[in-house]
Amino acid sequence: MPRCLISLGANLGDPLHAIHSAVELLRQRLRGDEISGLAGFELSRPFRTPPVGGPAGQPPFINAVAAIDTRLTLHQVWQTIRAVEQELGRERDRRWEARRIDLDILLYEQQRIWTPHLKVPHPRMCMRRFILIPASDVAAAWLDPVTGRTIGELAQPLQSGPGSLCLVASDTVTAQ
Repeated sequence: MPRCLISLGANLGDPLHAIHSAVELLRQRLRGDEISGLAGFELSRPFRTPPVGGPAGQPPFINAVAAIDTRLTLHQVWQTIRAVEQELGRERDRRWEARRIDLDILLYEQQRIWTPHLKVPHPRMCMRRFILIPASDVAAAWLDPVTGRTIGELAQPLQSGPGSLCLVASDTVTAQ
């Protein structure tokens, strides 16, 4: 059964309530029946993080990551998270703006897809503390198909210190 990793974030209204609402909607829409099924659903701890990029003056985000075993295809999962965002009041006016809810597919098995609307693995996943730390709660052993490293390996350098980005390279010369 395919495995999928989804990030959840919010920084408007009641962010923790928005994340819990999104989780409940995802559970309802991805639960087992003849058409689709959900064998596993694990949610990380919530993390409060400063906004990265976007307009200045935004409130902090609450972020979490869900690890899901599902029979849904990648496109069905994408359609589901888009519908959940819309139902919870997501508005898309400016990139990286404050939002009521933000759901992104981080990984779907080892698939790599790059279209104008859908990019999997998430293109900035490996550089973001607010994704990697919660993802390591629920999927530390999962492999990133781009780097060939586990989520835990990618998150390890970000576990301490003020940094929110991690540079991954095959050797120190390339990294520098």
